[in-house]
Amino acid sequence: MRTAVLLLLSGLLLQDPAKQPADQDQSDLNGMLMESTFKISGPKASDSKQTAVGTAFLMGRPEPNQKNRFHYVLVTAAHVLHDIQGAKARLLIRTKDSNGEYRRMEIDLVIRDGFRSLWTQHPTEDVAAMYVGLPTNVASKPIPTEFLAVEDDFKKYTFSVGYEVLTIGYPNGAEANSIGFGILRSGRIASHPLIPVTKMRGFLVDFAVFGGNSGGPVFVHQGGSALGGVIKVGVLFRVLGLVTNQMTMTATGERLSVASVVHAAFINETINLLPANTNR
Repeated sequence: MRTAVLLLLSGLLLQDPAKQPADQDQSDLNGMLMESTFKISGPKASDSKQTAVGTAFLMGRPEPNQKNRFHYVLVTAAHVLHDIQGAKARLLIRTKDSNGEYRRMEIDLVIRDGFRSLWTQHPTEDVAAMYVGLPTNVASKPIPTEFLAVEDDFKKYTFSVGYEVLTIGYPNGAEANSIGFGILRSGRIASHPLIPVTKMRGFLVDFAVFGGNSGGPVFVHQGGSALGGVIKVGVLFRVLGLVTNQMTMTATGERLSVASVVHAAFINETINLLPANTNR
Protein backbone atom coordinates (compact mmCIF):
# COMPACT_ATOMS: atom_id res chain seq x y z
CA MET A 1 0.00 0.00 0.00
CA ARG A 2 2.80 2.40 0.86
CA THR A 3 4.45 1.86 -2.53
CA ALA A 4 1.22 2.62 -4.33
CA VAL A 5 0.71 5.81 -2.36
CA LEU A 6 4.25 6.98 -3.04
CA LEU A 7 3.82 6.33 -6.75
CA LEU A 8 0.71 8.49 -6.80
CA LEU A 9 2.27 11.26 -4.76
CA SER A 10 5.47 11.72 -6.73
CA GLY A 11 5.46 15.36 -7.81
CA LEU A 12 2.36 16.10 -5.72
CA LEU A 13 1.70 19.79 -5.38
CA LEU A 14 1.27 21.20 -1.91
CA GLN A 15 -0.35 24.61 -1.79
CA ASP A 16 -1.17 27.26 0.77
CA PRO A 17 -4.95 27.49 1.32
CA ALA A 18 -4.52 31.12 2.32
CA LYS A 19 -3.74 31.75 -1.35
CA GLN A 20 -6.64 29.74 -2.68
CA PRO A 21 -9.13 31.81 -4.66
CA ALA A 22 -11.89 30.38 -2.47
CA ASP A 23 -10.36 32.31 0.44
CA GLN A 24 -9.45 35.44 -1.49
CA ASP A 25 -12.01 36.10 -4.20
CA GLN A 26 -15.30 34.26 -4.54
CA SER A 27 -16.48 36.28 -7.54
CA ASP A 28 -15.68 33.52 -10.03
CA LEU A 29 -16.33 30.20 -8.31
CA ASN A 30 -17.87 28.84 -11.51
CA GLY A 31 -14.63 29.49 -13.32
CA MET A 32 -12.69 28.03 -10.43
CA LEU A 33 -14.59 24.75 -10.65
CA MET A 34 -14.39 24.82 -14.45
CA GLU A 35 -10.59 25.00 -14.21
CA SER A 36 -10.62 22.10 -11.76
CA THR A 37 -12.72 19.79 -13.94
CA PHE A 38 -10.96 17.49 -16.39
CA LYS A 39 -11.72 14.88 -19.01
CA ILE A 40 -10.46 11.41 -18.17
CA SER A 41 -10.25 8.69 -20.80
CA GLY A 42 -8.61 5.43 -21.82
CA PRO A 43 -9.16 2.18 -23.71
CA LYS A 44 -12.54 0.73 -22.90
CA ALA A 45 -12.36 -2.34 -20.67
CA SER A 46 -15.07 -4.12 -22.65
CA ASP A 47 -13.53 -3.26 -26.03
CA SER A 48 -10.01 -1.83 -26.17
CA LYS A 49 -10.66 -0.48 -29.70
CA GLN A 50 -13.12 1.98 -28.20
CA THR A 51 -12.47 4.83 -25.77
CA ALA A 52 -14.05 5.14 -22.36
CA VAL A 53 -14.62 8.78 -21.36
CA GLY A 54 -15.66 10.41 -18.11
CA THR A 55 -15.34 13.58 -16.07
CA ALA A 56 -13.25 14.15 -12.94
CA PHE A 57 -12.71 17.16 -10.72
CA LEU A 58 -10.02 18.31 -8.35
CA MET A 59 -10.44 19.00 -4.65
CA GLY A 60 -7.98 20.25 -2.06
CA ARG A 61 -7.71 18.17 1.11
CA PRO A 62 -5.99 19.89 4.07
CA GLU A 63 -2.97 18.07 5.44
CA PRO A 64 -3.47 17.02 9.09
CA ASN A 65 -1.80 19.37 11.58
CA GLN A 66 -0.61 21.57 8.71
CA LYS A 67 -3.62 23.57 7.66
CA ASN A 68 -1.48 25.78 5.44
CA ARG A 69 -0.93 22.83 3.10
CA PHE A 70 -3.28 20.63 1.13
CA HIS A 71 -3.16 17.68 -1.21
CA TYR A 72 -4.68 17.37 -4.65
CA VAL A 73 -7.47 14.77 -4.73
CA LEU A 74 -9.08 13.72 -7.99
CA VAL A 75 -12.75 12.74 -7.66
CA THR A 76 -14.91 10.90 -10.19
CA ALA A 77 -17.54 8.17 -10.46
CA ALA A 78 -15.99 4.80 -9.61
CA HIS A 79 -17.39 3.17 -12.75
CA VAL A 80 -15.45 5.65 -14.89
CA LEU A 81 -12.17 4.18 -13.64
CA HIS A 82 -13.46 0.60 -13.81
CA ASP A 83 -14.41 1.18 -17.46
CA ILE A 84 -10.82 2.10 -18.39
CA GLN A 85 -8.54 -0.78 -19.27
CA GLY A 86 -4.91 -1.03 -18.18
CA ALA A 87 -2.57 0.76 -15.83
CA LYS A 88 -2.95 4.31 -17.14
CA ALA A 89 -5.69 6.75 -17.99
CA ARG A 90 -5.31 10.01 -19.90
CA LEU A 91 -6.14 13.20 -18.05
CA LEU A 92 -6.87 16.34 -20.07
CA ILE A 93 -5.70 19.38 -18.11
CA ARG A 94 -4.70 22.94 -18.93
CA THR A 95 -1.55 24.87 -18.11
CA LYS A 96 -0.78 28.57 -18.32
CA ASP A 97 2.24 30.03 -20.07
CA SER A 98 4.20 33.12 -19.06
CA ASN A 99 1.66 35.32 -20.86
CA GLY A 100 -1.21 33.84 -18.88
CA GLU A 101 -2.61 31.96 -21.86
CA TYR A 102 -4.12 28.51 -21.45
CA ARG A 103 -2.39 25.55 -23.05
CA ARG A 104 -3.98 22.17 -23.56
CA MET A 105 -2.05 19.26 -22.02
CA GLU A 106 -2.74 15.55 -21.69
CA ILE A 107 -0.92 13.58 -19.03
CA ASP A 108 -0.81 9.93 -18.01
CA LEU A 109 -2.51 9.06 -14.75
CA VAL A 110 -1.50 5.75 -13.19
CA ILE A 111 -4.68 4.11 -11.92
CA ARG A 112 -3.54 0.50 -11.43
CA ASP A 113 -0.54 -1.43 -10.25
CA GLY A 114 -1.00 -4.67 -12.14
CA PHE A 115 -4.49 -5.84 -11.24
CA ARG A 116 -4.64 -3.66 -8.12
CA SER A 117 -6.63 -0.44 -8.30
CA LEU A 118 -4.81 2.62 -6.98
CA TRP A 119 -7.92 4.62 -6.27
CA THR A 120 -10.10 4.52 -3.17
CA GLN A 121 -13.74 3.60 -3.73
CA HIS A 122 -16.70 4.23 -1.50
CA PRO A 123 -17.96 0.91 -0.08
CA THR A 124 -21.54 1.39 -1.30
CA GLU A 125 -21.68 4.37 -3.68
CA ASP A 126 -20.36 5.08 -7.18
CA VAL A 127 -17.60 7.42 -5.99
CA ALA A 128 -13.81 7.16 -6.33
CA ALA A 129 -10.98 9.40 -5.15
CA MET A 130 -7.21 9.35 -5.45
CA TYR A 131 -4.26 11.61 -4.74
CA VAL A 132 -2.67 13.00 -7.89
CA GLY A 133 0.44 14.92 -8.83
CA LEU A 134 0.13 17.67 -11.44
CA PRO A 135 2.57 19.94 -13.29
CA THR A 136 3.56 23.04 -11.35
CA ASN A 137 2.07 25.31 -14.04
CA VAL A 138 -1.31 23.61 -14.07
CA ALA A 139 -4.12 26.14 -14.54
CA SER A 140 -6.29 24.78 -11.78
CA LYS A 141 -7.72 26.06 -8.53
CA PRO A 142 -8.91 22.99 -6.62
CA ILE A 143 -12.10 23.31 -4.62
CA PRO A 144 -11.55 22.98 -0.84
CA THR A 145 -13.42 20.05 0.67
CA GLU A 146 -15.27 22.48 2.94
CA PHE A 147 -17.48 23.29 -0.08
CA LEU A 148 -18.91 19.77 -0.18
CA ALA A 149 -22.53 20.04 0.91
CA VAL A 150 -23.52 18.41 4.19
CA GLU A 151 -27.03 17.49 5.27
CA ASP A 152 -27.43 20.68 7.29
CA ASP A 153 -26.86 22.70 4.10
CA PHE A 154 -30.00 21.18 2.57
CA LYS A 155 -31.95 22.39 5.59
CA LYS A 156 -30.33 25.79 5.92
CA TYR A 157 -30.49 26.78 2.24
CA THR A 158 -33.68 24.85 1.41
CA PHE A 159 -32.15 22.91 -1.46
CA SER A 160 -35.19 21.01 -2.66
CA VAL A 161 -37.13 19.86 -5.72
CA GLY A 162 -37.17 22.57 -8.39
CA TYR A 163 -33.90 24.18 -7.25
CA GLU A 164 -31.62 25.00 -10.19
CA VAL A 165 -28.20 23.36 -10.17
CA LEU A 166 -25.20 23.40 -12.50
CA THR A 167 -22.90 20.69 -13.78
CA ILE A 168 -19.69 20.50 -15.80
CA GLY A 169 -18.84 17.57 -18.02
CA TYR A 170 -17.78 16.15 -21.36
CA PRO A 171 -20.96 14.77 -23.00
CA ASN A 172 -19.91 12.09 -25.48
CA GLY A 173 -16.38 13.39 -24.97
CA ALA A 174 -17.23 16.83 -26.39
CA GLU A 175 -15.18 19.80 -25.21
CA ALA A 176 -16.20 23.45 -24.99
CA ASN A 177 -13.18 24.58 -27.01
CA SER A 178 -9.79 23.55 -28.34
CA ILE A 179 -8.19 24.23 -24.95
CA GLY A 180 -10.14 21.34 -23.49
CA PHE A 181 -12.52 22.89 -21.00
CA GLY A 182 -15.70 21.07 -20.06
CA ILE A 183 -19.23 22.16 -20.92
CA LEU A 184 -21.38 23.88 -18.30
CA ARG A 185 -25.04 22.85 -18.23
CA SER A 186 -27.95 23.40 -15.88
CA GLY A 187 -31.05 21.60 -14.69
CA ARG A 188 -33.45 21.44 -11.78
CA ILE A 189 -33.56 19.01 -8.90
CA ALA A 190 -36.22 16.54 -9.98
CA SER A 191 -36.81 14.32 -6.95
CA HIS A 192 -38.17 14.68 -3.44
CA PRO A 193 -37.20 14.38 -0.62
CA LEU A 194 -33.42 14.90 -0.67
CA ILE A 195 -32.71 14.08 2.96
CA PRO A 196 -31.89 12.25 5.13
CA VAL A 197 -28.78 11.58 3.07
CA THR A 198 -28.19 8.14 4.59
CA LYS A 199 -31.62 7.01 3.41
CA MET A 200 -32.00 8.79 0.06
CA ARG A 201 -28.33 8.27 -1.02
CA GLY A 202 -28.77 10.62 -3.98
CA PHE A 203 -31.24 12.60 -6.06
CA LEU A 204 -32.33 13.27 -9.65
CA VAL A 205 -31.65 16.31 -11.83
CA ASP A 206 -33.56 17.22 -14.97
CA PHE A 207 -30.87 17.17 -17.66
CA ALA A 208 -29.83 14.65 -20.29
CA VAL A 209 -26.78 12.53 -19.51
CA PHE A 210 -24.42 11.30 -22.20
CA GLY A 211 -21.39 9.07 -22.04
CA GLY A 212 -18.66 11.29 -20.63
CA ASN A 213 -20.84 13.15 -18.11
CA SER A 214 -20.29 10.55 -15.39
CA GLY A 215 -18.18 11.87 -12.55
CA GLY A 216 -18.93 15.52 -13.21
CA PRO A 217 -19.64 17.85 -10.25
CA VAL A 218 -23.18 19.03 -9.57
CA PHE A 219 -23.17 22.34 -7.72
CA VAL A 220 -25.02 25.51 -6.81
CA HIS A 221 -23.69 29.03 -7.05
CA GLN A 222 -25.93 31.85 -5.91
CA GLY A 223 -24.65 35.23 -4.85
CA GLY A 224 -24.76 38.97 -4.92
CA SER A 225 -22.91 41.56 -6.90
CA ALA A 226 -19.15 41.92 -6.99
CA LEU A 227 -17.17 45.14 -7.08
CA GLY A 228 -13.52 45.00 -8.02
CA GLY A 229 -13.50 41.28 -7.44
CA VAL A 230 -14.80 41.63 -3.88
CA ILE A 231 -18.18 40.20 -2.97
CA LYS A 232 -20.46 42.75 -1.33
CA VAL A 233 -23.31 40.34 -0.74
CA GLY A 234 -22.95 36.79 0.57
CA VAL A 235 -22.16 33.99 -1.84
CA LEU A 236 -23.64 30.52 -1.65
CA PHE A 237 -21.48 27.88 -3.30
CA ARG A 238 -21.73 24.16 -2.62
CA VAL A 239 -20.90 20.97 -4.49
CA LEU A 240 -24.04 18.89 -4.00
CA GLY A 241 -22.77 15.68 -5.57
CA LEU A 242 -21.53 14.04 -8.77
CA VAL A 243 -23.23 12.55 -11.82
CA THR A 244 -23.34 8.75 -11.82
CA ASN A 245 -25.65 7.78 -14.69
CA GLN A 246 -28.84 8.49 -16.62
CA MET A 247 -32.11 7.21 -15.24
CA THR A 248 -33.60 4.34 -17.26
CA MET A 249 -36.92 2.53 -17.21
CA THR A 250 -36.42 -0.83 -15.51
CA ALA A 251 -38.93 -2.70 -17.66
CA THR A 252 -37.93 -1.36 -21.09
CA GLY A 253 -34.41 -0.01 -20.62
CA GLU A 254 -35.56 3.29 -22.11
CA ARG A 255 -33.23 6.14 -21.19
CA LEU A 256 -34.80 9.25 -19.70
CA SER A 257 -33.36 12.77 -19.82
CA VAL A 258 -32.80 12.68 -16.07
CA ALA A 259 -29.45 12.41 -14.26
CA SER A 260 -28.81 10.35 -11.15
CA VAL A 261 -26.58 12.21 -8.70
CA VAL A 262 -24.87 10.78 -5.63
CA HIS A 263 -24.81 13.02 -2.55
CA ALA A 264 -21.65 15.00 -1.75
CA ALA A 265 -21.60 13.44 1.71
CA PHE A 266 -20.33 10.25 0.07
CA ILE A 267 -17.63 12.17 -1.78
CA ASN A 268 -16.45 13.44 1.58
CA GLU A 269 -16.57 9.93 3.06
CA THR A 270 -14.50 8.60 0.15
CA ILE A 271 -11.86 11.31 0.53
CA ASN A 272 -11.69 10.56 4.24
CA LEU A 273 -10.88 6.93 3.40
CA LEU A 274 -7.63 8.07 1.79
CA PRO A 275 -4.52 7.95 3.99
CA ALA A 276 -4.57 11.14 6.06
CA ASN A 277 -0.78 11.21 6.25
CA THR A 278 0.66 10.65 2.79
CA ASN A 279 4.01 9.64 4.23
CA ARG A 280 2.52 6.43 5.60
